[in-house]
Amino acid sequence: MCFCLASGFGQVPLISFPDLTSITFYEQSGAIAPHTYGVNDVELATQLPGQLNSGNRDFEGVADREFYDVFYSDADGTFNANGGFVSIECRYDFSTGGGALNINEVEFHFGAGYSIYGCYVTSFVSNGNTYVPGSAEWAADCNLVTLSYMGNTENTTIRLRLTIGILDAPSTIVEETCSQSGFEVMVGNILYNEGNPVGTELLTASNGCDSLVYVDLTFNEQYAQEINYTGCSGDGYSMVVGNNLYNEANPSGIEMLMTQENCDSTIIVDLVYNPYYDYEINYQGCEGDGYEVIVNGIVYRSLIRMGQK
Repeated sequence: MCFCLASGFGQVPLISFPDLTSITFYEQSGAIAPHTYGVNDVELATQLPGQLNSGNRDFEGVADREFYDVFYSDADGTFNANGGFVSIECRYDFSTGGGALNINEVEFHFGAGYSIYGCYVTSFVSNGNTYVPGSAEWAADCNLVTLSYMGNTENTTIRLRLTIGILDAPSTIVEETCSQSGFEVMVGNILYNEGNPVGTELLTASNGCDSLVYVDLTFNEQYAQEINYTGCSGDGYSMVVGNNLYNEANPSGIEMLMTQENCDSTIIVDLVYNPYYDYEINYQGCEGDGYEVIVNGIVYRSLIRMGQK
């Protein structure tokens, strides 16, 4: 299957790409040799340090001469374990015998039983007299017959490199909205909505070319919050919610605020100011009758005069 796009796009991490199970690198130094790694394999999650050699490589092309390292990366080839691209680096210290880093295609395999070729190169490094100009694109032309010739690394410490991707903006639907907004999109025969927010679809155009569409819908929660306060009249308590001042003169209301997730947040304000009360306690009885009253923890009682009746 052939998937061709023109330019790079913001990254969807390949290590967690929906349904992606493995990646095959087709290298040709004689017969075409496929080298396949699972998406969680250490080879893809690691860029090998130092000089590539027979003891420090992911695979070889020409035995004991051509050493390869493959890893997840950014579009410019910088290693990134959560990158949306794959980079292939090569060491070949011989300026005779043809250019090295000979990649036919990179194939991405999905659990649904289909696979696609990544067919755009985001960046590359070539070197030496054996580089064939324009051949970088042959590693991403959906054709296993053609291959790249990126040169050699004789008398240098640089690595030859190709960086390849599978998604760009036209093939990616990323939307952030609010829960219960009703947003949905149809891709092929599959409806994506809050109940089915993430996935990939393989579509076939009228010209027979296959394209992969990645869908990632995010539905953020809407918030409701109550602010309650109970105090005394004249205590001066106030607060600002949104652009409105709430106080004793304006004690209640509803504010709709926009959160950073672009969802409405409902704020209900209810301030209660209780009045002050004055009570008079009057009692008329007989001296020494034992009457008493407790107010705020203090006992008030009548005076007892001994010897009086």
